[in-house]
Amino acid sequence: ERRLQRALDGERIDEAEIDCVRHDARRFSAVVRALPLTDRDGRVFAVLSVYTDSTPRKRAERHMILQGVVTRSLSEADNARDAVIRVIQSFCGLSEWICGVHWVVGPADGALRCQDAWHAPGDSALERFAGVLASARIGAHETHALARKAFAKAMPVWAGDLEHETGVAALAARDAGLRAAFAFPVCVEGETLGAIELFSRLAQEQDRDLLRIAGQLGGLIGQHIARRETERRLQFVVSHDPLTGLPNRTIFSQRLSQALAQAARYDH
Repeated sequence: ERRLQRALDGERIDEAEIDCVRHDARRFSAVVRALPLTDRDGRVFAVLSVYTDSTPRKRAERHMILQGVVTRSLSEADNARDAVIRVIQSFCGLSEWICGVHWVVGPADGALRCQDAWHAPGDSALERFAGVLASARIGAHETHALARKAFAKAMPVWAGDLEHETGVAALAARDAGLRAAFAFPVCVEGETLGAIELFSRLAQEQDRDLLRIAGQLGGLIGQHIARRETERRLQFVVSHDPLTGLPNRTIFSQRLSQALAQAARYDH
């Protein structure tokens, strides 16, 4: 209203961003330009306003930020599990997603199990949801489950309305008031290691650009997990006897030095 009054007072509004509400109650941002129309005497008799939805531009900006934040999180994480949690937090911090789950495949039965989950703090419904997923499994035969689809197809999948989804995760999500989800695979060198699934309390229209970016990030996450696992195995080989699996002289010397340093610190 203030902008309209300024335009009625003769001021040209070249570009201003405002919050708008669609007919379905969903909010979005728009850029408005207003041009006062004057008569021969210079008096304003009308205002010509043009509104442009700025959602695509803002979405593209968030996507660029997301890629940078995820890449940085992977480089700074101390271990693979910490890296995945940071990735989930990055997705949730830059969009409407408020909860994420990392599913990993069991080598014995091929079932997907929740390895880690993160959600917005202070939400009891999400805490219960995470508790349900902690003991959940998605069997190889449950091809309808969103995470299983992403895992089996090795590509991101979208569920804009969870009312049409089945499976333990979808049922628990609806009980927690979650309405939409998408999942993308975690892959490395053609092998799918698991999937990351994100949830929102708002119905979400499919974002093809986000699905494409998530697919690329899934490959980066897979490479990070594989590299960390290789480092862990190499560290074990270096510090343990290959026959007995017991700590070798290297690790014994390290622990002895640590014990001596601690004893010296406390004058023992």
